[in-house]
This record gives sequence, C-alpha cells and structure tokens, in this order.
Amino acid sequence: METLKISDTLRVEWESLLNTGNYGDTEFLVDSLADQFPNVPNDLLWEVAADWTGYEFFGV
Repeated sequence: METLKISDTLRVEWESLLNTGNYGDTEFLVDSLADQFPNVPNDLLWEVAADWTGYEFFGV
C-alpha cells in the first residue's frame, strides 16, 4: 500500500480549517489533494479526508 506524502502547505491549510470547525470546506481540501495526487482515485482521497477529520463521508 502506497503512502501519500502530503505537502506541509496543504497539511497546514487543512489543519487550519479543521481548527475553525469549518468542515464544509472538506470538498475543497479533497480537491487540493487531487491536484497534488492526480493519479490517486478520488474515493481514496475522501478516505484520507475521513481519517484526517474523524468524520465519515457517505455517497461519494
């Protein structure tokens, strides 16, 4: 299983948004991950988002 090495900039952006409690921006963050990892399937990026936020996203 490949490990995604997420850029420090994106990690800081993500953690900053999580600290504000603005979970509505998760789709934006997944899009940011998709830009950084164009070969990674979108559903896997949503799994990363779920792990990172502690939330599960349904219907993706």
